[in-house]
Amino acid sequence: MNWLTNVVRPKIRNILRRETPENLWIKCPDSGQLVFYKDVEANQFVIPGSNYHMRMGAVARLKSIFDNETWFDVALPDVAADPLKFRDERKYVDRIKDARAKTGLNDAIKVGYGKLEGAGVVVAVQDFDFMGGSLGMAAGEAMVRGLELAVEKKSPFIVFAASGGARMQEGILSLMQMPPDLDAAFRKFIPPFGAAGNPVDITGGEPPITYVNTVKLGLSDERIHALILGYWHTIVTPPMVFARNMVEVKKEMEAKGFVKPIVASLAGDVEVEEAAEYLYQNGIPAYAYSTELPVEVLGAKYKWARGAGLL
Repeated sequence: MNWLTNVVRPKIRNILRRETPENLWIKCPDSGQLVFYKDVEANQFVIPGSNYHMRMGAVARLKSIFDNETWFDVALPDVAADPLKFRDERKYVDRIKDARAKTGLNDAIKVGYGKLEGAGVVVAVQDFDFMGGSLGMAAGEAMVRGLELAVEKKSPFIVFAASGGARMQEGILSLMQMPPDLDAAFRKFIPPFGAAGNPVDITGGEPPITYVNTVKLGLSDERIHALILGYWHTIVTPPMVFARNMVEVKKEMEAKGFVKPIVASLAGDVEVEEAAEYLYQNGIPAYAYSTELPVEVLGAKYKWARGAGLL
């Protein structure tokens, strides 16, 4: 064994070798040009030569938007880490751990408060590197907290969106964001085994007053812009009883100035057909045996309203 060749020389090379950081250079996906990382960072992650826009993380975005790159991180509410105990090829909790280690974020949205051109603003940034910027319950709560803070501070609320849609590992829970006070208000009217959130599920077997109270609350709260009523035929509240109550509630609330789009989907036996027709004739588009048609009608209403300049 040649001690000088095999031991001494490699050690000397290691001492003299300059370690090059992995992110020292960035290769432009468009032109293939190698660009110094700090130059790209200084140009807000736009490649100077090709004008190609690179992906920008949440922290980098906040640095770029706030004066002097200074802001206060907004504390966000805690949510259940893995409500469905989801697993595909890997456990959801493991994917979350990896995303947190990769990005340094707790979830896909980071919220900060600081100054922009001297004025206070609240900024929420979605980070695509955190599970594709997907929206889970934590992200929804982050948006709500950001909006609440903007109201408290009487400041603008700015969102940089980079979302991959709802996070499948949390199922429909990822779409069920509702302010805590409104959630508590609905729970006063529904049975203990019902579910607030969005949608509000009062479950079957409830008396007419439960339907009346929940719909009244939905119509009176300014944060709810439209109602989709889903009804399943029950003995306690038969289809026509439900239909007549909904029409009465609609008229009562309109008289008080609460006018909102309402559509309904009814399921059950043939009696729901008569109830759907009664609702339709009294200004509530309703369809038996279909959940898709009422939603399409509501979407058409909004499209028309936007086209008419009403929204």
